[in-house]
Amino acid sequence: MPYVPNPADPTQPLGSVDASTADDEFRALKAYIQGLVLTAGMFSPVRQCANDGVVDASGNPAFLVAAGAGGLALDLKATGRPLVANFAGGSTGTGINDRNGTYTADAVNIVTGLAANNTNFIFADYVSAGVWTWQSGLVPPQYGKVFDSTKQELLRFAGVDASTSILSDYGNTWAAVGNAQIDTAVQIDGLNTLLLDGTGDYIESTSFTSLGGGSWSLECKIRWNTLPIAGQTQILLNFGQNATNFGLFLGLNNTAGTIKLTYNLSSNGTSADIASGTLGTSTVWATGTTYHIAITYDALAGKYFVYKDGVQDLTTTSALRICGLVRSRIGSSVDGTSNQLNSAIAGFRFLPYCKYPNGTAFAAPNISTFAVEGDFFDIQAVKMYSATAASIVAGVAPGLTNKYRCYFGEADTSGAVPIAVRSYAFNGKYVSADIAAPPGAGTTNFAHNLGVAPSQWTVFIRNYITEQGYSPGDVVSFGVGDNASNSMSTSVSKLNMTYSQSAVGIGGLAVNNKSTGARASLTSANWKMFVTAQRGF
Repeated sequence: MPYVPNPADPTQPLGSVDASTADDEFRALKAYIQGLVLTAGMFSPVRQCANDGVVDASGNPAFLVAAGAGGLALDLKATGRPLVANFAGGSTGTGINDRNGTYTADAVNIVTGLAANNTNFIFADYVSAGVWTWQSGLVPPQYGKVFDSTKQELLRFAGVDASTSILSDYGNTWAAVGNAQIDTAVQIDGLNTLLLDGTGDYIESTSFTSLGGGSWSLECKIRWNTLPIAGQTQILLNFGQNATNFGLFLGLNNTAGTIKLTYNLSSNGTSADIASGTLGTSTVWATGTTYHIAITYDALAGKYFVYKDGVQDLTTTSALRICGLVRSRIGSSVDGTSNQLNSAIAGFRFLPYCKYPNGTAFAAPNISTFAVEGDFFDIQAVKMYSATAASIVAGVAPGLTNKYRCYFGEADTSGAVPIAVRSYAFNGKYVSADIAAPPGAGTTNFAHNLGVAPSQWTVFIRNYITEQGYSPGDVVSFGVGDNASNSMSTSVSKLNMTYSQSAVGIGGLAVNNKSTGARASLTSANWKMFVTAQRGF
């Protein structure tokens, strides 16, 4: 056996010190063996994932597939190559507390009722080793050290009449400005309202810095006390910069007596480059009437939509996303140049998914049914939690309940069937196939499908034709020998890794000759590239 130091005397091998060190020796030997196993790739430290299962022709996971019988459902493939998975449960005083299970045969319609025209996240709750309760949801699970309350919001304006204390169900902080207050006399769907009188009243938060890079939705029910007069725009929402309204701006506009919804949308924070002064279609508005208003970004459709009572009223096609945010207001613009809202608002909600996709009409919801939702995986405790109860203290996350729950993939749907199904990578790791190394400028995308942005990733080149002392099969970290004439960068997301390079390409790289150590350039045709990515939990 290779030399293993004795912990009692590192200058001596194991077994060379007296019996009093036996426990230390055993632990050292155990650690050494575990290291060998890890090095061999026979054991993964990742504890919340599928370990093995059916793969496609390229060797990538493919255990989830569109249902063979059609419809908004998925089948599971496990015959011949069982699906093996871990459900992390943290640790106890006696060791790891995970659950492990296996599916050994195909199962049809393992997930049914997928949401149409949306991205569905596929997960299972552990019941026993061979029985898991399969489900789907629209909220992307969170992974991190703490639950991020700013990913979502729900304001139900609970409290006593005239209170200026705005309690968020997710624990976010909102300040009441002017005479903004809770009204128990005017209720909508049985919930209190936020009373704004149009003269300096609004609520404000600096908690939200982004609407996210994917789909999202904002909605509420509103009852106007007075409508805007000609030349005015009453502001419903403005999520923008510190002193300007660039970001998301939604209001009710009166132009020469015609009243319509309007919005400005900005991706750059300095101009309304996505949409500027875009007007809706509905001109029928009245005081004392309750309306449901929703604005959403549908990442699958690549469109922004505004709905009035479940009917599409505004739309803009754009792949651009709303810029980063500094200040969020309900009832006023950030720059204060537009008219404030004179209305009662109830059930304000921000969701990190497209609740109302593709411009399809829907029935306006009863906001009394709104509740906290979503899952959070604590990467330090190695446990999954579900949001199950509203926060009761500002700055404190909602109530979280521990579950043996693991996410296994995603499914994009049309109105009738899944159109793209992604099974997440085994063991939280990805190694791409070798591809031709780009000779010049361009980007290369790799679908790692980890389900979360990787904690580590690397770009490599592999030699195929002998050059600079390297033989076929030799691997070099791509980018280590960067030249001033050639630049490279890599970006990652929860599903993809994108490699970008300048015009010179691999031929502009300078690496060390393997034999002499001298700097030398490469010939692109002699090499191929591949990437690796992994997460650590």
